[in-house]
Amino acid sequence: LGEQLVLFRDRDDRVALERVHRAYPVVEKGGAFFTYMGPGEAPEFPNYDFLSYPAENVHVHKLFIDCNYVQANEGNYDPSHVGFLHRSFDPNRRPGLNFGALKLVGLTKDELNLADIDPNESPRLEVEETSFGVRIFQNRSAGPGRKYLRVTYFCMPNFSVIAGPQDGDGQIGHYHVPIDNVTHWRWNFFVRRDAPLEAHHRLPNHLKKPGEYSDPYRITRTRANRFMQDRSAMNQNFTGMGPNFNTHDAFATETPGRIQDRTKEHLATTDTALAAARRQTLKAIEDVRAGREPIGLVRNAADNRFPDMLSFDVVADASIPNAEVVRRVVERHEVAVV
Repeated sequence: LGEQLVLFRDRDDRVALERVHRAYPVVEKGGAFFTYMGPGEAPEFPNYDFLSYPAENVHVHKLFIDCNYVQANEGNYDPSHVGFLHRSFDPNRRPGLNFGALKLVGLTKDELNLADIDPNESPRLEVEETSFGVRIFQNRSAGPGRKYLRVTYFCMPNFSVIAGPQDGDGQIGHYHVPIDNVTHWRWNFFVRRDAPLEAHHRLPNHLKKPGEYSDPYRITRTRANRFMQDRSAMNQNFTGMGPNFNTHDAFATETPGRIQDRTKEHLATTDTALAAARRQTLKAIEDVRAGREPIGLVRNAADNRFPDMLSFDVVADASIPNAEVVRRVVERHEVAVV
């Protein structure tokens, strides 16, 4: 993983220079290897929910992204883009978001009417800081006296957690790992909590969507070929770039340039979560420069718990505060896994 040059004195008291290979502590979790490459003693390996299930409940894959890792991760906590960038006009496909295992708080199943929910509605965003990042509330209407709430996360320093379309109760951890300043790998950890993943959810991308990938880790449609946009196909989906969400995301995050010029931005209310994550990241940078440890880092094994890093879709009584909705769902989850 690396090496360093070390000065030492040999047996004849001569000064010599020797290359010494460095070693780093490695942990295998969720089908991937993680290493600590920082100074001093390694902190606790974080006990994240999506890395704590048996192999049959988890599917992991990586994807090459041709831009800086920060701007691609920002796409994960820009929830307003989903309703138009990924919009499909296929009548046989549910538009917009995937509900997964839709949870209920303060309501019964008899009171739920999916026809009252438009997942393409632009959400009203609220955020709150957590001990590990930013919790994002996406508020949409679910009929009189009800709200459809999707809860997602930006997590320090380089990943996000989003409720996942695994046909059950689950979520996805998206890690954005730099290769260099202008390219990176996006590692995706899909977990289903209530059952093993079905076979089609374990297929590699290039087998799941033939023709949309040039190899197991790279999409066929790229900036070089203008993402093979077919404007005559825009009656099938919004972009005219095929049905692959990964292609849509690459188009949106790569076309501003490998390192986006943020001096030309005009942030709006839909960028509330993005702005909060940036403020938190800049604060963490200053903390590290000052010799303080950033949020999300755990030194004490007893504190190595993240029960509220839980992404989900829920329909709730509109009178129940968002924070209370999260508390109830997390409480149910903790009871279920004990």
